[in-house]
Amino acid sequence: MKLFKCWNSDITVNHDIMVMFAEDEEDTKNQICEARSKDECFRDWLLYDSCLDEIIKDLQCNCEVFEHLADGNLDEFAKAVYRAIDLKNWTIEEYFVDKYSDVFACYESFLDDEDSCQVVSVPENVFDYKDYIYGVLAERLAEEEHFRNFVSDAAVNMTFAEQFWHDEKGYVFEEYELDIRGDIYRRFNWDILKANKYIEDYFVKNVKDFFQDEPQYADIFLEHVKNYGTEVETDLSEEFYIICAKKLIEEGKYTSYEIERVEV
Repeated sequence: MKLFKCWNSDITVNHDIMVMFAEDEEDTKNQICEARSKDECFRDWLLYDSCLDEIIKDLQCNCEVFEHLADGNLDEFAKAVYRAIDLKNWTIEEYFVDKYSDVFACYESFLDDEDSCQVVSVPENVFDYKDYIYGVLAERLAEEEHFRNFVSDAAVNMTFAEQFWHDEKGYVFEEYELDIRGDIYRRFNWDILKANKYIEDYFVKNVKDFFQDEPQYADIFLEHVKNYGTEVETDLSEEFYIICAKKLIEEGKYTSYEIERVEV
């Protein structure tokens, strides 16, 4: 059996990307048609919203498809129509995997292209497969430039750093003006220095909590934020990005995954 990853040209939901074992590419096409022809949206279109003349035109005079309908076999009719009309929108790519590994399809919470589903092979001797998968996904994510920019940007919003600007009541800044929250000012009788120290202490605490198992990275990130935008800006290592990526994936804060084992 061979492993294939297949995706529709218009990706919006999980079943627009399929990972499967199959004998060959033709078997893969059969599995796509088998699965997608049963899709509720496709069936609704075929049975209620489509125009017979349009279907005949799209079939390019392949009218033997209608023999299934004449025989009362709706499933085979739907499958044949999907193959004739929609299958051309699919890309099929073969993956080579170790036959002694388990294969998992990892779907991101938001799908927009074929890379939104990652294929991960887990060696058979790995006990904690989910931790292994998170590690592989983290290494891949850490290589992406937009993720590195997200982590390295020290701005107080829309960045990795934003999650640390919180106290027990939530985000310490006003959502739109990015000024310190009014209740914090009132707490310190509008003393700006005390209010600033309060939110900065929380920031440091939250960073250290996040990196509690790797305290050296808490110090590195705090130093990075302190020197951000200066000539002595701290360089962040490859391992630092991987650690951040893995933690964020595990906590579902940057992206989350639905992990499915691919059965032979």
